[in-house]
Amino acid sequence: MKTIEIEIVRSGSRKDLKMELDKVVNKFRSKGLEVVVQYRTQAIVNGIEYSASIVGCKSE
Repeated sequence: MKTIEIEIVRSGSRKDLKMELDKVVNKFRSKGLEVVVQYRTQAIVNGIEYSASIVGCKSE
C-alpha cells in the first residue's frame, strides 16, 4: 500500500479551500489513487485560517 500525505493551508473562505482541495484530489484520482480527505479548521487572531489535510492515499 502506498501512502502519501499532503497538507494545503489557505486563508480565506471555505469555498476557496474546497475548490483548491478538489483540484488536488482529482489529480490523484486521475492517477488511480484512492484519496481520503480530512478537514480541520483553526482560528487565528486575524480571522479564520482554514486548513485541509489529505491524510492518505492508496493504490487501487
